[in-house]
Amino acid sequence: MREALGHYQNAANAKPDESAYVEAIATCYQQLKDFDNALAAYDKAIAIATANRHQNDIDIYKKQRDQCAEEKGGPIVDKALAAYNAGDFKTAADLYAQVIQLLPTNGKMHTSRAAALQASDDSMGLCLSIKKLMS
Repeated sequence: MREALGHYQNAANAKPDESAYVEAIATCYQQLKDFDNALAAYDKAIAIATANRHQNDIDIYKKQRDQCAEEKGGPIVDKALAAYNAGDFKTAADLYAQVIQLLPTNGKMHTSRAAALQASDDSMGLCLSIKKLMS
């Protein structure tokens, strides 16, 4: 995988306006479980495709980016759920907040965080969470 990544990086350096090479870099990082670099590469591929007005590529890359973010967030969600079930609502809310940074449009994560804040009786945090969800 590392060898393939190197070749994709060489291709992207040779032709920096080609989003497909950067998307390939992102997929390599994702397979290596290097989610931060994968997400950054997806963002770069989306930016290049946007500049080139390649809407089909943009849509594909956004879906891939979301899948990568979900893959990164999965273990955090598991920890949040375990904390919630153990009655540690503040920790659960904090963990859900981390996932929301990765998946800001995921309503389920906002709802789960709101439930944890409500269970912890964090009225101010709950109000802020609801305000973000409504905007």
